[in-house]
Amino acid sequence: MNFTTALAVGLLAVTLHAHAPMQAEAKVEKVVDQPAPGPHGTRLAGNATWYAYKVGGAAAGPRLRKWLGKGWRGTKVTVCHGAGNCVRVTLSDWCLCSHGNRVIDLDVRAFASLVPTSRGVTSVTVTR
Repeated sequence: MNFTTALAVGLLAVTLHAHAPMQAEAKVEKVVDQPAPGPHGTRLAGNATWYAYKVGGAAAGPRLRKWLGKGWRGTKVTVCHGAGNCVRVTLSDWCLCSHGNRVIDLDVRAFASLVPTSRGVTSVTVTR
């Protein structure tokens, strides 16, 4: 992606975010401690990106959908960047997320609670 395309995508996301209706009661669910491994004793590691979406929502990439199995939609997962820097999101959308090691596309506010949005991409672990 060249600079012009990246700028256009960023401006579109800001425009969509600025015009999107906000729900006063909706908040990003910050998690204090990283949860214990899921029932299979594993976490899914990869990268996260962000997009303009509803607060606390996220899009699951192919690897994440496969890892969770059928019925993934509506699942709450914990996404962590580093120790103790976690957010809980609900998977209600999907993405191709096929570039690099990307596993999840977070709502812009959930992503910003982990790292500055200017990073665009960050490493994460996902736990059920």
